Amino acid sequence: MISLLLVMALGGYAGFLLRKYRMAFLSTVIQGVICLLLFFLGFELGADRALLGKIGELGLKAAGITVGALLGSLLLSAWIYQSFFKRLENNTISKQPPVKDWGFLKDSLAVFACFFVGMACGGFGFFSFATGGGNVVFILLYILLFLVGVNVGKDRGLFAAVRQQGFRFVLLPLGTLVGTLAGSALAGWMLPDMRIWDSLAIGSGMGYYSVSSVLISHSRGAELGSVALMANILRELITLFCAPYMLRIFGRLAPISAGGVTSMDITLPVIIRFSGKEYAALAVFHGAVLDPLVPVLVGFFGAM
Repeated sequence: MISLLLVMALGGYAGFLLRKYRMAFLSTVIQGVICLLLFFLGFELGADRALLGKIGELGLKAAGITVGALLGSLLLSAWIYQSFFKRLENNTISKQPPVKDWGFLKDSLAVFACFFVGMACGGFGFFSFATGGGNVVFILLYILLFLVGVNVGKDRGLFAAVRQQGFRFVLLPLGTLVGTLAGSALAGWMLPDMRIWDSLAIGSGMGYYSVSSVLISHSRGAELGSVALMANILRELITLFCAPYMLRIFGRLAPISAGGVTSMDITLPVIIRFSGKEYAALAVFHGAVLDPLVPVLVGFFGAM
């Protein structure tokens, strides 16, 4: 796990050094690496017929952990919003217009398509090559973490926003973390044949399905890794499709907290659309803080 953090830190330092350059291509490269990573994960799942036959059972476990993790983080985000943010807003929340353009979903759909294509290739025996005992997946994981570090390190506006807002910016990622872990532990206690430590490892992915599923597959096996993949994909999908309803019930911070790590990239467009552009910096900071915690927490709980 230390090596993963070092790679991300190195990427952050490289991004800081390159902050004067626009690097508009970076998000596309990150998306491509994620697609490759999900293809290989899908390939390994599809090639395992015994595991593929349990996909329904694994999906129910993933859904239970996702619901618990989301409810925990949403409840704490509502308290943080009411206590520290709402009173500082000058205007009441305006009614948001209905969504007519779902173009911001295309990147997520492309990633999920790569996973299902990989699963089909593995299931039907196409491209009968080995993944080198997971070496290819881990190489892609290191590349992904380095690029994510670069993306965070080059963001000059993020650090300025943190200096301006002070301690309030730290409260939301802390609330998301505590709520997610509490809800995941409760779900693991209620679900049959599920250890609480395993549900904590899955929930602490906080939407980062590519990293969490690889690490859990490596430490706890492909079955639990598949649950982690489905649970964290489901968290992202729920955030994308249910953000306006979360906002109405839990407040303007709810879509950010629900997005977890993805609040700084995949779910950021829908957060800006519904929570408002004034919360964009908080959303990026929220994801950037949680991002390096994922490999640490997943590795810790996965080893228990």
